[in-house]
Amino acid sequence: MRLSSAAAGACCLVFAVAPNGDILVAEMFGDDISTISPGRTRARTLFEAASAAGVEFGRGTVYATTGVSGEGGAPGNGAVVSCQYRSVR
Repeated sequence: MRLSSAAAGACCLVFAVAPNGDILVAEMFGDDISTISPGRTRARTLFEAASAAGVEFGRGTVYATTGVSGEGGAPGNGAVVSCQYRSVR
């Protein structure tokens, strides 16, 4: 699979890979954390994450940094959010 075709239109991608092969994508200007499963060509939203700048996977949990930019490009008040991961296949 070509990541570029699955995540077309997304800007500023940061990604991690889950043990089952799913690609976890942080979309800074898309305000989402999405997944792309092996063999699929479309991303699915896992959860909303405003101004997401990073994503990591560890011990069944997805961690994402959010809120990295504010109004007019000013620095945001960043946070780390997490959720239990279940494949959306």
